[in-house]
Amino acid sequence: MTHMIALVLAVVLAAPAVAGADSVPLEQVPAAVRAAIERELGDGRLEEIDRETRDGRLVYEVEFTRNDKEHEVLIAEDGTVLERDED
Repeated sequence: MTHMIALVLAVVLAAPAVAGADSVPLEQVPAAVRAAIERELGDGRLEEIDRETRDGRLVYEVEFTRNDKEHEVLIAEDGTVLERDED
């Protein structure tokens, strides 16, 4: 029981860092974000775009597949690429 309480508490305390992720279509992201996505995507296939708030900042988490590899990119509202991750 103590472990369950600790787990729930850990999840609750971590929640403010990433709040309210919403899946959005490419057509609904700002032009600067769309341009960054298109540059990063290249000839890849777009999988998902999530709009979320991280540390009080609106960002877009973009998942796509290119050359049989999964990619994830974090893009700021102004189109700046903040993080890249390739699996």
